[in-house]
Amino acid sequence: MSQTEKIDILDRTKIMSDIEQILVLLSEQKQGRVFALDGKWGYGKTYILEQLEKKLVGLQKEGTNDDRFYVFHYNCWQYDYYEEPAVAIVSAMLEKRGKDNKAEMALQKEYTDLKTVLGKIAGEFTKNKIGINLVELCNELEENKGDKRENPFDFDEMFAFKKTLDFTRNQIRELSKNKTVLLVVDELDRCMPEYAIKVLERLHHMFEGLDNVIVLLAIDSTQLEHSVKEIYGEQVDTERYLRKFISFRVRLDTGKVQNQILNNYGYYFSKFENLEECCQIVLDLVELSGIDIRNIEKLIEKIDMIHSLCNGKDIKQPGEVLLFEFIWGLMKYKINEKMDNGSNLKRYESLEWVPQIDRMEYTDLETAFGSELMKYIRDLKQNSYSAAPNNTNDMCIMCADLKGKLWYLLDQVLARGRTIQIYYGITVNYVKEIDSWEVLICKRFNQIANILI
Repeated sequence: MSQTEKIDILDRTKIMSDIEQILVLLSEQKQGRVFALDGKWGYGKTYILEQLEKKLVGLQKEGTNDDRFYVFHYNCWQYDYYEEPAVAIVSAMLEKRGKDNKAEMALQKEYTDLKTVLGKIAGEFTKNKIGINLVELCNELEENKGDKRENPFDFDEMFAFKKTLDFTRNQIRELSKNKTVLLVVDELDRCMPEYAIKVLERLHHMFEGLDNVIVLLAIDSTQLEHSVKEIYGEQVDTERYLRKFISFRVRLDTGKVQNQILNNYGYYFSKFENLEECCQIVLDLVELSGIDIRNIEKLIEKIDMIHSLCNGKDIKQPGEVLLFEFIWGLMKYKINEKMDNGSNLKRYESLEWVPQIDRMEYTDLETAFGSELMKYIRDLKQNSYSAAPNNTNDMCIMCADLKGKLWYLLDQVLARGRTIQIYYGITVNYVKEIDSWEVLICKRFNQIANILI
C-alpha cells in the first residue's frame, strides 16, 4: 500500500454510494441543485468528497462512451485571500482546464468546449477588471499556493459585477448542455464567518436555477448557523436563511471505525504483539468514545511519541501494554474535553479510579463519558475475573490472559492500593515478579504522559 494512499477508516462506502446515486439521478433528469454533506469537523467530509470526485471524473453516461460530469473542485479556505469569492470560484474552475490529460482528451469535442467556455468567462472577468488577467492570476496561484496577498482585489468596485456574473451564468449554462456541471465545495468550515456567508451568496448568484448544474457543499451546519448569527444577529432564523442556498442535506454521523485503523496507524500498532486479539477492543473503544477520527489520529500520534520515549525503537511489547496506553490516553482525552466544556471532573484527572471502575458508582463520569463507554470498560474488567470478589475490599483474582494482565497493569500503575492478582491455574502469583518490565514501561508512560497530554 502506498504511503499516501488513504484508507476508508470510518466505513463511508454506503454514504458515498448514496451521494453518487443522488448525483447520477439529478444528472439523468438534468436538474440543477445545491445540496450539502453535513457533518462536524473530523467526520471525514473531505475524504468522501475526494473519493467521489475520483470516481465521478470517469463515470460515463449509460449506453455511451461520454463522461457524465464536468467535475470542478473549489477549496474555499485555499482561495480566501480573494476578497471576492466569485474570482476564487472561477480561478478554481480554470485550474480544471489545465489539469485534464490533454493527450487522452485531445479528440473529444467536450474538452475543446470546456477550454472555450472557461476562456470566455476568464476573458469577461479580465475585460471588466482593469489590470487583472485571470488566466495569468490562476497560473500564479498554482506557483504560490498558501501565500496571503496584502491587498486583496476589490472585485465589486473595480468592474461591472452583475454583468460579469450574468455572463458567467450564461456560459456555464452553455457548458451544461454537453455534460452535468458539478462543483464540489470544501473547507467552508475553516473560513471566517463573513467570508463563509459571502461564499454561499456568490454560489447562489452564479449557479442557482441553472439546469444540469449541481453544487455539492461540505458543511458543518452547527458552525454555519453560528456564522449566520454572527453576521445577522442572534434573532435570525438560521434554518430559513440557509434554505435559500441549500436544497437538502445528507447527514454524516461519526461513522463506524473499521479494522483498517490498525493499518492506517501502523507506525504505532506495529510496535506491539497480539494485535489480532487487541484489534476489536481498540475499535470498540474508539467507536464508543464518540471522538472524531481527526482527534483520534492526534491522540494516537501523542501516545506513539510517549511510547517511543518509554520503550525505545525496537522492542515489541505485548498487547496488554498497548491496551493500557490506549485506555489511558482515551480516558485522559475525555476528561480534558469535558473540563474544557465546563464539567467539574478535576478529581478524576489522576485516573486512579479506573482500576476500581466496577466497584464504585461514578454517576458524573457516566454522564460525561456516556453510559455505553463506561459499561464496556466495566464489563471488560468483570469478564476477566478468574474469581469474582465477594465485596469491594476483597482482592480481585484475574485470568492470566490479555485482559487480565491489562487490569493488573492498570492496578499496579494507577491504583492507590493494590487490589489485583493473576491466577495461573495452581497458585496465585503477582505478575510483577514475572512481567516487571511491562509494569515499568507503563509507569514510565504514566509519568511522561501526565506532562505531555
